[in-house]
Amino acid sequence: MHPLEMIEGGLSEVEEKILREMALGTGAHKVEIWLGAELTPLEAARKLENA
Repeated sequence: MHPLEMIEGGLSEVEEKILREMALGTGAHKVEIWLGAELTPLEAARKLENA
């Protein structure tokens, strides 16, 4: 998941948990939260392979 808004200081534990639970609730099998620059689909796939 990639939050679209700029987040100063990163996410709190509660925000991370909410994002993770939302993704898992929609059927995701694996969830990674990315706070960097927007990834292309290929970059996202590579990051998931290495995680």
